[in-house]
Amino acid sequence: MKQMITLSKRLLIALFVLFATTATALSATHPTYNVNDVNKLKAFLNQTSVEDGKKNWEQIPSDTDPTGWNEDDSRWQTYPGLTWTGDVNNKRITRITWWFLGSDVYKKLAGTVDFTGCTSLSYLDLEATSVTSIDVSGCGSLSNFWASDNTVLETLNCSNTSMNYLDLLGCTNLKTLDCSNNQITSLEIPQTVTTLDCSNNRIPLRILPTGIQNYTYAPQVITISVTTNPVDLSGVATGITSATNASGADIGTLSGDILTLPDGTTGVVEAHITTSDFPAQGANAAMIYTFTVVTGFNSGDITKLQAFLAQESNLPGIKNWERLGMSQDPATLDAGSAAWGSIDGITWVDSPDDMRISEISWTYSSLGGSLDLSGCDSLTVLNCFGNALSSLDVSGCSQLTVLDCSSNALSSLDVSGCSQLTGLSCSGNALSSLDVSGCSQLAELNCYWNYIPLSSLPSVGVCSDYLYAPQYATAPSPLTSPIDLSAIAAGSAIDEASFECLDENGFPISGYSLDNNILTLPAGFTGTVELYISTADFPVDRFGDPALIYNFTVEAGEQPEPESVAVLVALDLVDPDLREHIGLNPVEGTTEMTKGEPFELRVWLDSLTHLSGIAVYLNDQLLDPIRTETRSASPDESLLRANQQVWETVYVYRIMATDDMQIRIVGLSWNDGKNPTGTLSDPSGQGAKVYTTPGYIFIAQGAKPQRENILIYNLNGQLLKSAPAAEGVSRIPVAKGIYIVAIGDNRWKVVVR
Repeated sequence: MKQMITLSKRLLIALFVLFATTATALSATHPTYNVNDVNKLKAFLNQTSVEDGKKNWEQIPSDTDPTGWNEDDSRWQTYPGLTWTGDVNNKRITRITWWFLGSDVYKKLAGTVDFTGCTSLSYLDLEATSVTSIDVSGCGSLSNFWASDNTVLETLNCSNTSMNYLDLLGCTNLKTLDCSNNQITSLEIPQTVTTLDCSNNRIPLRILPTGIQNYTYAPQVITISVTTNPVDLSGVATGITSATNASGADIGTLSGDILTLPDGTTGVVEAHITTSDFPAQGANAAMIYTFTVVTGFNSGDITKLQAFLAQESNLPGIKNWERLGMSQDPATLDAGSAAWGSIDGITWVDSPDDMRISEISWTYSSLGGSLDLSGCDSLTVLNCFGNALSSLDVSGCSQLTVLDCSSNALSSLDVSGCSQLTGLSCSGNALSSLDVSGCSQLAELNCYWNYIPLSSLPSVGVCSDYLYAPQYATAPSPLTSPIDLSAIAAGSAIDEASFECLDENGFPISGYSLDNNILTLPAGFTGTVELYISTADFPVDRFGDPALIYNFTVEAGEQPEPESVAVLVALDLVDPDLREHIGLNPVEGTTEMTKGEPFELRVWLDSLTHLSGIAVYLNDQLLDPIRTETRSASPDESLLRANQQVWETVYVYRIMATDDMQIRIVGLSWNDGKNPTGTLSDPSGQGAKVYTTPGYIFIAQGAKPQRENILIYNLNGQLLKSAPAAEGVSRIPVAKGIYIVAIGDNRWKVVVR
C-alpha cells in the first residue's frame, strides 16, 4: 500500500502567490513533458498500423488522439503503457510497455520506431509488434529491451545503451543490426542478418556469431576478477592465435588456449587476443581481456568458502558449489587455485599478502545450510537474500557496510561486531530478536516479516529509514476472554484507531471491546482470532501495515448460557406489490437470534427487481454485502413463489447478533421505475368480478360486457392467454400461480392454487 502524495497547504499557498504574480510563474506549476520524448511518441503513434485506415494510436485503448497534444498536456501522464519521471518541469519517458496491453494492441502496431534522444528510457517492449525499423541508439538508460518474435523487423540500432543481453532469434527478417557499445554478454540473432556491428561489448569470442558478411566485432572487452599463472583462456576463446599487449608484443607463451606468463608476473594484465575465427580488425584485436594475476587466495577465507560450498543446497542432491558455476568440487582446490577467482558472485580485493573476499552476491540461488564468514575482515558487502540459509555468522566482519540476508530461514542474527554497517535487511526470516546497538553508522534497517516481540524490536529512532511492520506472534496455548494485551504491546498503549480484530475467515469480529489494552470478546466466542496491533511506540508504518499481527485461539472456558436477542427485519418498499418479488431469510418481522453469534441475512431478488438497487441498514449503519450470488432456481423451499420464478440475484450480509437490532432494507423498486403489470383495480367496483378455483380463472360480467378481450399475464408481464369477453361467466384454465387479469384499463391480481 503505497501512499499517495497530495496537495499540501504549502502548495495551495504557493498557487495563490503565483496567481497574484505573473501568468508565467503560474504556468511553471503545470507538468511539462520533454519535447523530444513527446515528439518521438507522437511520430510513432501517428503512423499507420497493421489495419488499413487506422493509426497506431487507434490500436491503443484510449479515447483520444494524442498526436495533437503538446508537451504541456497532462494527459500524457495517464496514457496507456507509458511511465514518466517525477520531474515537474521536464518529465522524461522511462518505460514503454504496450506489450502488457494485450495481443490486440501490440500485434497491430506498425511503422518505424525512433526513440533516439530519450535518455531516461530504461524499459522498452516491442515484442511481437509489426514495426520494420527500430532506432534507440544513444538511449543510455535502456537496459530492458525486447523485440523478439517480430517477423517483419529489418533494421535495429540499439547502440550506446545499457543492454547486457539481446535475443532476436524470432526476428526472422532482420538484416541490419547495430548493438555496439553496450554491456552485452550474450547475443542471439537469426541467420538472416547480413550486417552486424557488435563491437565494444562483453561477448566471449567462443560464443560470438560467425558467418556475417558485413561484420564489425572488434573489440570485445571482458574483465574478470583474479586468476593465477598460467591462465586458462578457454572459457572466453578457442583457437587463440595471439595474446599481446596494447603495443602488439607477446605477453607470454601460448599452448593451445593456455597462456603462461613470465615468472613473477602479478597484478593487472591486459591481453589483446585474436583467434582463427576472429582476427584483428584494423588496430583492434578481437578481444581485450583484463585480469589480475595473484599468487594465491587467503587460506582463512578459502576455508570458510569450502565449508559452505560443500553443504547441500535447497535443491535435493545438489551441492551449493554446483549452484555457483563451479565445475570442480572446491574440496579438491587449494588456496593457490585460479578456480577461486571465477566463482559466481564473489569479488576479490588484493591485500599485501593474498586475495581477500571483498563482496559476495548470491541472490535467489537456492543455497542452503549454514554460512559462516566470521573473521572475513575484508568483506564489505554481503547479499544473500532469497535462499534457504539456516544460519549466518558475520562476527568479526569489521568492514561490512551492507548486509541483505532477507527471505531466508534464519532464527538468529548477530551483527554486534559490524560497527561499519550502514544498511541491514533481514526481513522475511524467523528472527525472534535483533540487536543493532553496536551499529552506530546504521542508516537503513528492514526487519519486517519476522517474529521479534515489540519489546525486543529496535526503537523507531534507530535509523532514518526503518521498516519494522509487521512482526508476527502466535500464542502457544488457547486463551480465554478477557485477554490482557499489555505484554504483547510491550507496555505501550494500543492504537485503537488502527486496531483490527478478525476471525479465522478474515472477517471483523463485532461486539468486542478494547479498554486499556484489555480485549473482551463477545460472549460465547470461540475459535481463531487475528489482531492487527500498533502502539504509540510502534505506529502503523508508512505503507499502512500494523506493527504486529497476533494470532491465538480462544477456548470457551466457563461461559454463561447463550442469551437470545430479538432481531427485527423490515422492508421499506415504494410499492407493496414488490413483496411478491423479494425473498428474505430471516423473514420480515422479528426473529430470535443467539447474542454474540454471527448470522447471515440473505435477500433474494427476481428479474423484475434485481437491477433496481438495494441498501441494508443495521441501526442506521449502512452494511456492505460479503458476497452476491446470481440466478438461483430454488434458494429455499420456504421462499418459493407460486409461479416458481427464478431468483436473479442473492445479496448476503454477515451480522453479529447484539441487543436492540433493527435491520431495514430500502432502495428496492421496479427495474423500470413502475409496476410492469399496471395499476391493479379493485374487483368490487368495475362491473366485473374475477375469482379462482384450483386450475381456473373465472371472469363474471354483467349483461353488457366490455368489448375488449380478456388478457392473462404472468408477473413478468408475459401474455399467456387471450379470450373474447362474453356475457355471463368466462372460465379460463391455467396452472397454479399468480396472474394478472386485464380487461381494457382494469387489472386484477389473482392466485390460482
